[in-house]
Amino acid sequence: MLAPFCWPSAPRLPCSPAPRCSCVPGPLSAEAGLIYAQGALLVARTLLTDYVSWIEGRAGRWIIQQDFDRLMRVMAVFVGVSWAGGCR
Repeated sequence: MLAPFCWPSAPRLPCSPAPRCSCVPGPLSAEAGLIYAQGALLVARTLLTDYVSWIEGRAGRWIIQQDFDRLMRVMAVFVGVSWAGGCR
């Protein structure tokens, strides 16, 4: 396991307590893994949001063009995506 990196501390005064080390986790540590997982979830949420907004745009197009067959298909996809995301 890699040792944490410590930033150099400020000069101490004669009465000041011992310096604290502000540690940065290594790239393979558990803390870094949580940061990587959070980043992956953020990317997944962004891609899902883009996909849902694309579906809503298609639905609006088919409503304006009054093409209800395509609208029903797009709404079925929207319900499928919403239901899959809401299952717990």
